[in-house]
Amino acid sequence: MRITTQLAQPIVDRLLEILDYNVNIMNDAGVIVASGEPERLNERHEGALEVLRRQSELVITGAQAHEFAGSKAGVNLPIQFQQHIVGVVGITGEPNEIYPFANLAKTTVELLLNQAFLSQQQAYRYRALQTWVDELTAPTAPDVRQLEAAADALAIEIATPGTICLISLRSLPEVGHIADMDAIYDHVERHLPPNAICARTKRAIFLAWPSETPSQENTERFAEQWLKPFLSRDAICAIASANAGVEGYRRAYIQASHTMELLRVQTSKRIAHAETMRFERFVLTLDENLKAELNDTIGQLWTGVDEVEQSTLMCYFTHACNAAQTAQSLHIHRNTLTYRLDRIKAIVGLDPRNFHDATLLYMFVIHHQLQRPSQANQ
Repeated sequence: MRITTQLAQPIVDRLLEILDYNVNIMNDAGVIVASGEPERLNERHEGALEVLRRQSELVITGAQAHEFAGSKAGVNLPIQFQQHIVGVVGITGEPNEIYPFANLAKTTVELLLNQAFLSQQQAYRYRALQTWVDELTAPTAPDVRQLEAAADALAIEIATPGTICLISLRSLPEVGHIADMDAIYDHVERHLPPNAICARTKRAIFLAWPSETPSQENTERFAEQWLKPFLSRDAICAIASANAGVEGYRRAYIQASHTMELLRVQTSKRIAHAETMRFERFVLTLDENLKAELNDTIGQLWTGVDEVEQSTLMCYFTHACNAAQTAQSLHIHRNTLTYRLDRIKAIVGLDPRNFHDATLLYMFVIHHQLQRPSQANQ
């Protein structure tokens, strides 16, 4: 560790709050990098050089001060970090008077330096982890070998299958939602599964952890725990299972990302696994020409279907086109359901009770739902 003014001056300032004597910290070149006497900064302290040479303490009396240029009477002790001497801490004053405080100062400096080092390491890991996630989730294909090497260096376990989770707000996170997203991130980070990583993407909080036999039930239980404090803010969670390796985790991220887009418009759900929304994800990734064809075929006619009929159709699809379950869920008579489905057939020209027609209708409904947020923002 290299002791700098940025690192050492806050430590000196804290010591000066509890000691009535000046404190200096010198680096491994014997230069004063922090002091209660600012005019002494950047001066070479010959007493510190002697401590570094001896690798032991040096007491300087008033009579000896002239022997060590840049020094005053006081006690100077080596600063140890990970079994290496990285600098010197000195207290200015009559040695007999200040000696009892010398070891206190040394211990305090070493403790605070260690804390600062750990904080720096954590900050470095956070930045490196964030960079790794940014590259994994980038629109363009990543350099697989480079990401594998980085994962190994950061101890990110991708050699086994795992789970990807994305957590966000149903409405797109914008400037006004920054505080909410920060609060969710802090909460999630305190309740991570074993060996999990947590970072941010542009529109969500990203989590990944190894799970050779991932349980959808266990993952959803974690998700419920994460979202519980934020239900009033309409937090949502998309989940996907990842195969081993960078490419497996990237595919799972893409699946979770598509599931997240669907959750933003399907307001009946807060948590969804990508496996349960395969068809919807397929519609989301349709070629633009096919989407245009859906609009041309059904879009103009769809305006004639009222909200009650639209919600009835969605309920019918939710119950896998089971008329009895749909009528029971809507608390209506089977004849009422039949009437509404007949109305949709008459308006759109597609019969929801016919498999082929129902498939086209369901594709259009999903596409229509996904269009609405972008239309609202125009």
